[in-house]
Amino acid sequence: MATIIGMDGGGTSTRAGLYFLTEKGVGACLRTAESGSANLNSNSPEQVRQNLAELLAALDPRDAVATGLGAAGITTPGVSQALQSFLRELGCPAPIVITGDYEAALCGAFGRDPGILLIAGTGSVAYGQSGDGRLARAGGYGHLIGDGGSAFAIGRALLAAYVQAVDGSRPRTPLLTALAAQLSDTPDAVMARLMQLAYRQPFDKAPIAQLARLLEPALAAGDPLARELAADGARELALLLDTVAGQLGEQEIEVVFAGGMLSHNPHYRGTLLERLDSSEIRYKLVAPRQDAVFGAAELAWRALTAPPGLR
Repeated sequence: MATIIGMDGGGTSTRAGLYFLTEKGVGACLRTAESGSANLNSNSPEQVRQNLAELLAALDPRDAVATGLGAAGITTPGVSQALQSFLRELGCPAPIVITGDYEAALCGAFGRDPGILLIAGTGSVAYGQSGDGRLARAGGYGHLIGDGGSAFAIGRALLAAYVQAVDGSRPRTPLLTALAAQLSDTPDAVMARLMQLAYRQPFDKAPIAQLARLLEPALAAGDPLARELAADGARELALLLDTVAGQLGEQEIEVVFAGGMLSHNPHYRGTLLERLDSSEIRYKLVAPRQDAVFGAAELAWRALTAPPGLR
C-alpha cells in the first residue's frame, strides 16, 4: 500500500509520521519518529541534514509517494531550497512540499474550514484562513524581531529581569531565585552562565526558551514578576490573534492553541483567555482535528493530486 510522509519541524525538535494513503487521502499513521530541529536559522546545515536523516531512517518510507515538511524559519531566503535539497539527497519521494510549520499546523487543525491557529512554543505566530480560502498571518519573524509571548521571549525577559534585580532597579522575587538556582550555585557563576546563554556563538535559543518552564509554578504561587511576564505575553499573543481576525474580516471565529507554552501551562493559557474575553472579536477555542505532522502529509497529498498546472 502506498504511503506518504509528513514532518513538523519546530524550533527545537522535528516530529515525523508515515501515513497510509487511501482513496480519500491521508489515512492512519503507520510509524512515527522524532529528532532534532530542522530550523536552519538556529542550527548548522550539517546538523539539520543529520536530524532529517535520522527521521527518515526511523520511518523507513520505502513505499512513500510524496513528502511534506512544515518547518520553522523558512521565510529566510534560501532555507526552503536547502531543505528541498537535503530531502532529495536523502531519497525522499517527490513532490516534496516545504511550508511554514504554522501552515502545516493550520491544515491539520482545521482542514479547509475557517479558523485561526495560534502557536506559542519556542516562537510565536498566528495563521488563519477564511471560509473562502483567504489566508492571513501575523508574527513568525523570529526571536530578534518577533516571537512575543513565546517561550524564548519569556526566557529572555527572565534573564533581563535578573540583571535588573542585580542592579537594584527591580525587586528580586521567588521566580528570580528559582532562575538563579536553575543557572548555577553561586552569584558569580549565575552571572557567567547568564551571559553565556545570552551571547555565546554560535547562538542557541533553546536553552533560553527552556527557562520559560519556571513561569508556570511561579504563576501558581502568585509571584508578581510571573504575573507581569504572563500579562505581557498574553497581550502579545492576543494582538496576533486580533490582527489575523481583522485581516480575514471575522468578528467570530474558531481558534486552536498550539505550542508548549499554551499546551502545558494552564495558568499562562488562562491569562491569555482572560485577555481574549475583553476583545471585540469573539473567539471560540476548539481542539485541533489533527496535528501538524498530519497537516504536512495532507499538504503533500494535495500537491500530489492537484492538476499539473496548479502544483
